[in-house]
Amino acid sequence: MSGVSSRLLADVESSAAFRFVSVEVDGASLRCEYAFDDVLTVSEQIVLPAPLPPGPATDRLVRAVHLAAGVSYYKVVAPRPLVVETGVLDEHEAALVAGLYDHGLRELAVTTGLDIPVPVDLSTVEPRSTVISSGPSGPSGPGPGGGDLAGALVPVGGGKDSALVADLLPGADLITVNAVAHHRRFADALGRPLHEVVRHLDPVLRDLNDAGARNGHVPITAIVATISAAAALALGRRDVVLGIERSASEPTRHVDEHSVNHQWSKSFDAELLLHAVLAPSGVRLFSLLRPLSEAAIAAEVARRGLVGHVLSCNQAFTRWRETEASRRQTWCANCPKCRFAHLVLAPHLEPPTLLEVFGADMLDDPAQVEGFRDLFSVENKPFECVGDLAESAISMAVLAHRRQWSGRHVVKTLATEAAAAVHLDPADATAAEAAMGALLRPAPEHRVPADYQAVLDDLGVADAPR
Repeated sequence: MSGVSSRLLADVESSAAFRFVSVEVDGASLRCEYAFDDVLTVSEQIVLPAPLPPGPATDRLVRAVHLAAGVSYYKVVAPRPLVVETGVLDEHEAALVAGLYDHGLRELAVTTGLDIPVPVDLSTVEPRSTVISSGPSGPSGPGPGGGDLAGALVPVGGGKDSALVADLLPGADLITVNAVAHHRRFADALGRPLHEVVRHLDPVLRDLNDAGARNGHVPITAIVATISAAAALALGRRDVVLGIERSASEPTRHVDEHSVNHQWSKSFDAELLLHAVLAPSGVRLFSLLRPLSEAAIAAEVARRGLVGHVLSCNQAFTRWRETEASRRQTWCANCPKCRFAHLVLAPHLEPPTLLEVFGADMLDDPAQVEGFRDLFSVENKPFECVGDLAESAISMAVLAHRRQWSGRHVVKTLATEAAAAVHLDPADATAAEAAMGALLRPAPEHRVPADYQAVLDDLGVADAPR
């Protein structure tokens, strides 16, 4: 039995409001406090790699962290009114909260039977407490009014996207939240410093989950982004450069005509909201890979020889639940993320290379046919960080015309269906290759600053409006 009684769980679940109580800064440590009415107070500690300078820039970023991180606890009772007790939100902060606590939780709504859209009843009250900066307020240290911010910080999660950004920006430092062995191996392989953030979730959250509380996906990328922005200020870095592709903006499913996107906090809409909230601090946040598809990123990762440094299987990064993949820090080779990564890399690599990386010949495994089919299924696309439907279908269609892949069981079984899903003649290799070529071309919608444009030009990305 968990440390939470059934009575306490019932009281928490019947709470009338979720409260953002306070956020405090003590050097490099942030303490975010929340409450379910007056029933239960929870708090988490976030330890940054360097102390934050006192002043308005820190207050702005720490407040953003507080608002974003609260979704991990709010989901236990969602939907409920949200009451901010740390001061009035400006229009950008309010818009971010509305997005995170509605769109960011729509997958949770689907899996736990909540209404969609998720109601967001946001209000503020006279502050009980505010941000407490570490020392007297004023423009000391890096940031607006103090020293100039310079350089870039690249959050790395383990996957091909952040690996490509890190490789494209050899002068940038790397940062990760709750590092595991793979993150450290990756940084060592690149010969780069890795700044580590430790996020200590309140252990009562695990107890609530064990007792049967509502649980599910949260917009974790937004939480990591706000934490990374605070770390950037602490380290004197101007830019937080994400590795998020354009494919992340495609909804995973539609439910009663409402879009539900597992990757909403990676979408371009979310990037715009985050930028608006963080910009007053002097820290710039943007995705360097926004113009690119997952297919284009896979091609570039393969070309640069980065595949052996990539690991994005969720099983390898579990918290509070050890798995074989997390123990060994390897791909599990039997989940949607493994299937998608294997599929989009395959057109650019030989089978022995992928066998060595994933530890299994996934495209020749009859038991994986349905899992690969789901990657291009409108009804069954997995709630995971996988690319859009067309990328999966076109990749499968292309493999059917590649000698080294065409005999694989999954490819033989699904090639005709995949081609039909994107209106291709399954016998027309030229059309399949042309469709892949279109996927590899960049799109114009992005926020990459002009001073980073040369990096994209090296990848063949044309200049585009910003």
